[in-house]
Amino acid sequence: MLSSMMLRLTASRLSSTPVPRVAAYAVSGSSQRCFTKKVDMSEDEKHQEWVKFQQSIAVKGFETGQETEIKKAGKRRGGKKFRKKHERELARQAAEKADMIAGGGEFPAESFSDEETEALLKEAWGNLPERTGKRGTNHLKREKLRWGLKRAYDAKKKRERIIKHEDTMARRSAVAHACRSIRETAEDVRQAELEYREKIYRQWASNMVNAKNKKI
Repeated sequence: MLSSMMLRLTASRLSSTPVPRVAAYAVSGSSQRCFTKKVDMSEDEKHQEWVKFQQSIAVKGFETGQETEIKKAGKRRGGKKFRKKHERELARQAAEKADMIAGGGEFPAESFSDEETEALLKEAWGNLPERTGKRGTNHLKREKLRWGLKRAYDAKKKRERIIKHEDTMARRSAVAHACRSIRETAEDVRQAELEYREKIYRQWASNMVNAKNKKI
């Protein structure tokens, strides 16, 4: 009933109130660009026209969230700052009216006394179902021992694999070191072998010549 009366009152006010220039020129597309060239209104004038329009359709006794106050011009930055300011204003109004004024989607927290809290806790604990059937304590103990043995066995095998890997790497490193040392000294060994062969050949040749001379 109350809402229908408010709708009728708002409709009558809208029909009798002239639409401001801001609403009249709120069109889109190419028409908006044409109108903006003809009408050059500052932001303050637009804001004042809009506030006047909101004041003309405002209904006394009801908080509809309309913008009915002219704000100062300037940068509108710092959303958190303005939100805190609005909350302080609501708190001040609540203190004056001795009532709770909450914003959209905000409700006062429900509080309980010590007796009510104790009664609620007692009710909650009392509604817990009683434990029935076996608890499986021995089964949990057996599972704990079994998994403990399994983890110990796995740790032992892991240590064995680590030791085997270290031994394999030590053998490979020894072979690689031996091959590297052989490659480094191979040229000297070849040269010494050639010198030794030449020495043997010369000694054999001298022996053969000496044997022929003795026969002659």
